Amino acid sequence: MATQPIIELTNVHKFFGDFQALNDVCLTVNLGERVVVCGPSGSGKSTMIRCINHLESHDAGKIVVNGVELTEDMGNVLSIRREVGMVFQRPNPFPKSIYENVVYGLRITGENNRRVLDEAVEKLPTLAEFSQKLKEQKSENAPDDSELPEDES
Repeated sequence: MATQPIIELTNVHKFFGDFQALNDVCLTVNLGERVVVCGPSGSGKSTMIRCINHLESHDAGKIVVNGVELTEDMGNVLSIRREVGMVFQRPNPFPKSIYENVVYGLRITGENNRRVLDEAVEKLPTLAEFSQKLKEQKSENAPDDSELPEDES
């Protein structure tokens, strides 16, 4: 069975002014593969992923996702965004309301039923619930006294 490329980057370059964030990047990800992109801060990981989802446009080279080349054609871009997800290392909301940020993914996949959108938002934990979960996780993961090193002072 032949492997099918699902993401292809060929000689991709991206500049921010004089700074070159991506320099001749080539990458092929085949259908069913999982890829980890790792490297030091500032090495272009997020920029590459943002280019694949066309949140940043690349300056040179070619990006093809699921057989569709990413160009300035927004029809192509929207078709790719329906298939490509990403998680940001820091919150990076769109300049919209919290509600619209939460339902954005549903909307671009064609869901516009207000009841469905509202249910999705209601399923999210509140800030208080999230804070409580973090406290519980911290206390569960805290070492007990027998695991702490002896005080040598």
